[in-house]
Order: sequence, then C-alpha cells, then structure tokens
Amino acid sequence: MSTDIDDLITVAELAEWSNTPTGATAGSTQNVFQEVITGWSKFVLWKTGRVSGYFTGTGGDYTQFNEVRDGNGSDSMGLLYGPASSIVSVVVSGMAYGQSLAWNQGGWFIEQGGMFIGLRSGSSTFPADYPMMGNQFRFTRGKGNVLLTYKGIYKAVPPDLLEASLKACTVIVSKRLREDEGGKMVPQTGSVTNFRAWKWPPEVSDVLLRYTRTIFTMG
Repeated sequence: MSTDIDDLITVAELAEWSNTPTGATAGSTQNVFQEVITGWSKFVLWKTGRVSGYFTGTGGDYTQFNEVRDGNGSDSMGLLYGPASSIVSVVVSGMAYGQSLAWNQGGWFIEQGGMFIGLRSGSSTFPADYPMMGNQFRFTRGKGNVLLTYKGIYKAVPPDLLEASLKACTVIVSKRLREDEGGKMVPQTGSVTNFRAWKWPPEVSDVLLRYTRTIFTMG
C-alpha cells in the first residue's frame, strides 16, 4: 500500500515508536503498518471535521479558503479552517474592510492564535466615541452576509498530533492479533495478563478534541 497525502506519521516513525525490530517492517508487515497509518489519518480528518491536507499541508504551502458566514453581531469571528496565516479579504454586508495595523487604525486583524478574525474601529475612525463607546465595527447580524477569504491550515503535522498518532497507531497494530481478547493466561504459571479495553490512550482523545472544528456563534 502506498503512502497518502494525509498520513500523519510514516512507517519508519511508527516502527521506531512501537519498538519494532529493524527489518521487521518489510513486506506484508510494512503494508499493515501503512494501512493502519492511512486509516487512522483519514479517521482524524473525519473526527475533527477537517479537509484533506489540513494537517499535512498542500504542496508545501497554505490553502486558500472562502467562507460565507452568518453575521454574529460581534467584533470577532472564529475561522472554520484556522489558524490563518494571512487574510485576503473581509467583506461584511457588502462593505470591504482593510487591514488594521495598529490599535487605533480601523479594520480587520488576526487575533492571537490565528483562529479568529477581529474587527476594531480605531480612534481614527470614530475619534469621539473610541474607546469610551467601545468598538463600532461588527460582523453585523445577517444571513450569509459575511465573506471571509484567507489562507490557513498547517504546513506540517503539529507535534502533539504527531505524538498522539504514534500512540494510537501503536495500540491499533498491537491489538490486531488479539481482537476481542480481554487477557491471556500463561499455562505454565497460571498468571494472567490483562489487556487495556480502550481504543487508544485517553490523552489521544484530548488532542483530537483540541483540533476538532468548532462553529463559533453569539447568543
């Protein structure tokens, strides 16, 4: 089986992490490792609600997204495919906003972490009202009245997701020869080795939760 663009880890990385002896990943074993890696990687995309290439990059560059969103009435809007590396345009109810390069300059800016686009009025826009009256620029409430165009996703697999994938794939590989077995008895001694019942370690689920796509709304 060949590698896939969405593979989060490689066969060599999985072999090293799972302490598989050198040379043991040749032939059919290598195919099994690759199937597990690709299957897991596609599952991660489905679980987190992301598009192909989101975690591994596309051609070594960022991907451009066009989001048509409902205005939330706030001065901040979460991105479906952040973190954003750059903003192409922000249009609200037909009005195009420019970039705000300073706190007192009106326009859009990328908030810390890259998962939100913020709007700020700036004193140069409303000198009499700012900051006493607060921010006047908003993603005005409406149906499909916001168009966000930006470049996002990751150029390389995030370190925590890479480690989580190594842990998950190691568990999957080790369980394939003992499906539905809760434990194993050693006849000579009568001792029993109990196996974990989980699909993968709990910390793996915690990592997936951090990357799961969330739609931010204002009540």
